Amino acid sequence: QEDAKIWIQRLFNWRVTFKEFLNEMTRDSNDNLRATHERLLKAYNSLVVLINTETIFRYLDETLVLDKECPRTNNPIEGGVNAQLRRLLRYHRGMSVEKRIKAV
Repeated sequence: QEDAKIWIQRLFNWRVTFKEFLNEMTRDSNDNLRATHERLLKAYNSLVVLINTETIFRYLDETLVLDKECPRTNNPIEGGVNAQLRRLLRYHRGMSVEKRIKAV
């Protein structure tokens, strides 16, 4: 838990350290201003959302597994929902792409 707090603090410190770099703007081909490092900002913002929703280090919370054993894999998902969707598309291979999308 303590390592998670340190990691989060370092992430926020990184944002402060590279503030000028991350705030650089570039004009695109349509003469619109865009963030030069747009993908980097999106990745950072994704991490911030995970931190704010307290989901990024959820696996470290021991209270989640006190009463029951935590599954080791996501196989129930793979064998349940996804397998049925794959089977549906396999059985109906003649469908157009548009109808396949609607079916799923």
